[in-house]
Amino acid sequence: MVRKPKKSSAHVNSTPKPRLIKPVVARFRGFRAMEAADRAWWHALEPIERMRQLEFLRELNYGSQVTDRRLPRLPQVSQRPRR
Repeated sequence: MVRKPKKSSAHVNSTPKPRLIKPVVARFRGFRAMEAADRAWWHALEPIERMRQLEFLRELNYGSQVTDRRLPRLPQVSQRPRR
């Protein structure tokens, strides 16, 4: 026998609460305050989350294909003029 959960009358008639959106922009009085807040945010993250954020920034700057490329197997010797 499978029991169905009871529906309360408050749940049926209530409207969902709107989600609050946290501000993503903050104002600082100077560069030092901004730098301190930025460092505090990074230090508050778990180490694995820091690595995920760094990987995201790396992909943003260099693209996702950079890790797929390999180094050349044979190094090239550059010719320099004699002194």
